[in-house]
Amino acid sequence: MPAEAWWVAAATVVAAVLWTRELAAPLFVDEAASWTVAAQDTWGGFWGLLHRQEIAPPPFYLGLRAVVHGLGADGHSAMRLPVVVASLPVVPFGALLARRIGATPFGVAATGWLLALSPLLLQHGQQVRAYGPAAAAAVAAAVLLLTAAERRWTARWTAAAGIATAGAVWVHYLAAPPLAVLAVGLLWRAPAAPRLRMAVLVLPAWLAAALYARSQYGHAGAGVDGATDLGGLDLERVLATAWQGRVADDPLPRIAGIAALALALVLLAGGSWRRRLVLLAGLSGPALIVAVSALGPDIVTSRYLVPAAPFLLAGIGAALTARPLPIAVAVALSAAAALGTLHQLDPQRGRYADIEAQIAGIGDLPPGAVVASRDASHALYRPAYVGARMGSPRVEGAWGRWAVRQAACDRRIVRQLVPSGVSPEPMLAWWRAAGYAARVRPTATPGIDVVIANPPPTGAPHRCPDAAPPGW
Repeated sequence: MPAEAWWVAAATVVAAVLWTRELAAPLFVDEAASWTVAAQDTWGGFWGLLHRQEIAPPPFYLGLRAVVHGLGADGHSAMRLPVVVASLPVVPFGALLARRIGATPFGVAATGWLLALSPLLLQHGQQVRAYGPAAAAAVAAAVLLLTAAERRWTARWTAAAGIATAGAVWVHYLAAPPLAVLAVGLLWRAPAAPRLRMAVLVLPAWLAAALYARSQYGHAGAGVDGATDLGGLDLERVLATAWQGRVADDPLPRIAGIAALALALVLLAGGSWRRRLVLLAGLSGPALIVAVSALGPDIVTSRYLVPAAPFLLAGIGAALTARPLPIAVAVALSAAAALGTLHQLDPQRGRYADIEAQIAGIGDLPPGAVVASRDASHALYRPAYVGARMGSPRVEGAWGRWAVRQAACDRRIVRQLVPSGVSPEPMLAWWRAAGYAARVRPTATPGIDVVIANPPPTGAPHRCPDAAPPGW
């Protein structure tokens, strides 16, 4: 086995260690949303909630459902470990991608380590969402596309590349931009027959994915929020998110991300056309965010860059040789990656508040209680997940002003988590006006109080509030 293969294998082991360090950390709100879909008792409930809540394709949620129901495992680590296993191939496949575009052995090894130490992949390689597996699927499809081109588009290799390219988009639609750039660029020089084969294999699957996405987009609970234009776009964050992960406010990962993007743009001026093609595929992520934001919705967030980022890093790695200047660049990028990655190993760093501890701090919860959170970071799903994990499957979650109003109209038992610095008086008055008995007390979690709102007894006066709670 070549020496660089051992370096890539070592990088894969390091990535596995880093990505499993946070398996038991509190769930990110979107991870708990994945659980709410997978944990549905019936197939009808599964498909119905998937349609109402998510935009991403079904295969990821079907796999998660197999873990939750087939293995009976829905703890943090049990749900995250399969995601790590599905995401880890991005490291060896990314290194192989660099080799396919002309990387030296040094460049192949450097690519493996850039991917293993990427703060962005650390964040998403273990998250119970489809972005990490989509990155691995996209890079694997890219390797097959380049191999098919090297083998002069024989029927077998074309079929393998076409199936992988079609399937990657069904892991997540965000695999489409980099693969589209690479496939079109490679097929541009191909004979007519392979173009037709690829079109037959890929276009129907991509069209079906597009139609499914269109049917999902815009329904309740899914979609992108807000509206902006380029004047309100945090362009610096867009340029940096391909590297920095979730440490949005720390300068080192942000500087490293911008430097990596600038280096990619410089490298576009030289090298083989295949390397330039892979770099363009990597740049499709930031380009997509800028283009969509210019049209209206604000989707400036790192997860939309995950499938394209390995292409960018493979293109950079392929340009690194054993000459002094590239070595200095490699050392600088690797040092920034290592520091940024180590900085993110704190499980609470950049994560949402530990709703598990906050709900546990409330004390005993009556069956059927609604746990509501004033903080949008807790959202609807995490209280529901924690309620089930605490042995109270009927505990539900609520977030948002009108969800709390509906709970009041339905005469539900409610426990509202609020920061201690927020005055509870307007909220208590609102509950009492609806006929509730309401009081506030601190929880066992410092800085968090709970409003205890119990509905009036049957037959007692009760009024459905006309408006949402004040200050919610």
